[in-house]
Amino acid sequence: FALSKKTCPDNLTAFLNLLAAVVAYLYSTAWIFPALIVFGGLVTFLRDMYEKREVKAADGNEGIESLGVGKIGGGMLLITWLVVLVVTISLRNTTEYDGSNKALHWFEAFYRTGSIIFGGGQVVLPLIIEEVVQYKESCTPLDDGGEKCLPVPDYEFYGSFEHPDVESWMTETEFFSGLAIAQAMPGPLFNLSAYLGALIAAK
Repeated sequence: FALSKKTCPDNLTAFLNLLAAVVAYLYSTAWIFPALIVFGGLVTFLRDMYEKREVKAADGNEGIESLGVGKIGGGMLLITWLVVLVVTISLRNTTEYDGSNKALHWFEAFYRTGSIIFGGGQVVLPLIIEEVVQYKESCTPLDDGGEKCLPVPDYEFYGSFEHPDVESWMTETEFFSGLAIAQAMPGPLFNLSAYLGALIAAK
């Protein structure tokens, strides 16, 4: 409760947090997280302009003047990151997942996920599993004549991981087993990334 009072000091901030939680839950796409951050920033910026609020400077001299990279260097790093992101996304969307292109698809998936997510390491888990395990909608008939449809891994949908139409890089069991093991070690997300990379490459 104390943490929520600090992160949501007013009704507008509380509403934005609630809205972001609901939207992120309903639409777990890659671009929804940065879009929510930009939306929240714009709303609070406009609110502060309307109410003529001033940003308060930190008390005292923090002693931090530079991180060793100037404005030009920082700008170049930002441009490099953006160019690599756009190029890898474009290449993945125009290439098939086979042969030497597999490494490109792996790199793009993890680079994009790490680039557009803000927050703790656990935040990326829903996006990572959507990259490594692909789902199909499986429907079963109901007694009233309707259907009940649920997403299932494509290897279960087709009945075999070796089926040519299966696009998953691993099974759900393999993913969650690696996550459980990684949680017992320091730096669990780094260890999980190493585990996923080794297993995907081995397959």
